[in-house]
Amino acid sequence: MSFNKNTLNKYKRFSRNHPDLWLWIAFFAVIFFTAIVRVRLLGIPLERDEGEYAYTARLILQGIPPYIESYDPKIPGLHIVYALIMAVFGENLYGIHLGLLFTNISTIFVLFFMGKRLFGCSVGLISAAGFAIMSLSQNVLGFTANAEPLLLLPALGGIFIMLFALESDKKKYFFLSGFLVGLAFIIKQSALFFIIFPAFYIVYNYYMKHHIFTSRFVTRYLLFLFAVFIPFALVSIALLYYGTFDKFWFWTFKYALKYGSKMHLQNGFYLLKWNIKDVISTSFLIWGIAGIGVAALLWNKANHSQAVFMIAFLLSSFLSVSLGLYFRSHYFIMLLPAIALLFGIGTDFLGKMLPYKKHHLSKIATFVVAITAIFYSVYLEKAYLFQLDPKTISILNYGENPFVESLEIAKYIKKNSSTNDRIVVLGSEPQIYFYSNRLAATKYIVMYPMLKENEYALQMQKEMIAQIESAYPKFFIVVNIPTSFLIQPKAKRLIFKWAKSYVPLNFDLVGVVDILPKGTRYLWGSKSNGYIPQSSYWISIYKRKNNKN
Repeated sequence: MSFNKNTLNKYKRFSRNHPDLWLWIAFFAVIFFTAIVRVRLLGIPLERDEGEYAYTARLILQGIPPYIESYDPKIPGLHIVYALIMAVFGENLYGIHLGLLFTNISTIFVLFFMGKRLFGCSVGLISAAGFAIMSLSQNVLGFTANAEPLLLLPALGGIFIMLFALESDKKKYFFLSGFLVGLAFIIKQSALFFIIFPAFYIVYNYYMKHHIFTSRFVTRYLLFLFAVFIPFALVSIALLYYGTFDKFWFWTFKYALKYGSKMHLQNGFYLLKWNIKDVISTSFLIWGIAGIGVAALLWNKANHSQAVFMIAFLLSSFLSVSLGLYFRSHYFIMLLPAIALLFGIGTDFLGKMLPYKKHHLSKIATFVVAITAIFYSVYLEKAYLFQLDPKTISILNYGENPFVESLEIAKYIKKNSSTNDRIVVLGSEPQIYFYSNRLAATKYIVMYPMLKENEYALQMQKEMIAQIESAYPKFFIVVNIPTSFLIQPKAKRLIFKWAKSYVPLNFDLVGVVDILPKGTRYLWGSKSNGYIPQSSYWISIYKRKNNKN
């Protein structure tokens, strides 16, 4: 009895001396769970965007600047991030997804400390857990290293540092905050709204405290704005040095602003309505409680500053998702930190509203509500999170798109070519270039821009044809999958007419990949001769005639 009593007293003393012990245990359990699941998903084949970024990043690691060997309408910051990830973790799909794992976990840490600082320990923990689960979900393609999860880390880091800047009034924090959100912008342009948010909130917060803008404030605010532009300026200077600034400006701004989005508002609303259903389908309890969090903020008039922070953060996050009005599922990742914080606020509010007089019972109720919502989301995606193998997950999410098949195609090309040989893909499958570690015979590693109804399309096709003919590629891969082209009705089709005569004249068929409902059929060498694809989705691999096996 005395032993049990002494043990209980020691436990009570230890708990008093370490009041946040269980908080940290729970937080690291969230981190451990995230790491375990993401390690299981490392082998999911790259999709098109990942392949595009990885191919350009490898060129950078080889000393070839952006826009020399490939065109891309994104600011090169994303490719630089990919290059850093690949330099640290490896130039393969596992290394890329391992980089995503560490980026995601780092973002969870930032969100935890942000929620803890703004709203208390329990809100910080619940927000971090909610974000971890939602950002893992296949409904937002959480297993892919797209631009959105990569830009979130510097964006949230800059916003978090902003809180220190406002509290301490130190120049270094204003500078660092601006620099980090500026980094997010050079990863993807939609991060612009994560710059606008702190730019607004700094002004709002200072005015509410002082009701006047002093020269001291103006100096710090201008320092913040100056730091925002530094990453973009550094990229621009580097591209000017390498002589590719004109291509950068054309693809990133001139072409992107004119043709990057012609989505009508009505169609945009339809896509929002359609896609958000899928995004929240397995986490609707979390989103519902986040809605309660909004109500709780508006209800609590005692802390007006917190309400303004969260509503402005939510609005800027939604605008970042809305840019272009496409509302693709992985865009919603940029909205998840705001939803996660509101989820933490909502659960805390519900716990305090329950009829418990003792503080610790209210805390228990808060965590019960949070755990119920989180575990239900995990339950709804249990097959994806714990059971399905990586290739099956890719097929279930991307259907007939040849992301699994690209691995086998690249393996064949790599085995039957040298590092000096170039290849070309008639389609938008840049992951084949990356996997095979072979240079493309054209700078157009994706064909979407030239198959749209725009004034540049025909010239792009002519340029691609000239590049291919002069590069003398060893392999020519023809993709017969509509999503690899997304041809608009009135688009020019010169490239297909040219290929129809150029390929038979210069190449022999050496492989057919037939994507069948019950499994893909691979035919190589003589087995491919005379084979008629049994499905509507197939890929033909041709080898140059004067290089026969």
